[in-house]
Amino acid sequence: MIQWADTLSRWDGTPPAALTAERLAPEARRALLRAMTARSLRLPVERVIVEHGAGGPPRVAEPMGSGLYLSSASRDGFAALAVAAAPVGIDVEVADAGGWIPWNVLHPIEAAAIEP
Repeated sequence: MIQWADTLSRWDGTPPAALTAERLAPEARRALLRAMTARSLRLPVERVIVEHGAGGPPRVAEPMGSGLYLSSASRDGFAALAVAAAPVGIDVEVADAGGWIPWNVLHPIEAAAIEP
């Protein structure tokens, strides 16, 4: 089961995991994904390089052969980052107040976070 955290310090470093954050600039989001990757690999952040290419998910460039898969998404000031040992995808959707919410596709922790 995936671990959900809202700060890096609340995560033990074991994948699969997803981290959520608010009000992060793109550079800060990339730095947080790099730190999350380093924590998962139990390496100093200086030894980890995460590449962000156009049209694809971020990937671990160094160390090669890390075995980790990454995902990152943001919308309207919210961000979600994921790291796993298998292909992973994460998305952020913002629901308008009073709008329809697809409860059947939400993880119980997600549902609890937004339940009225």
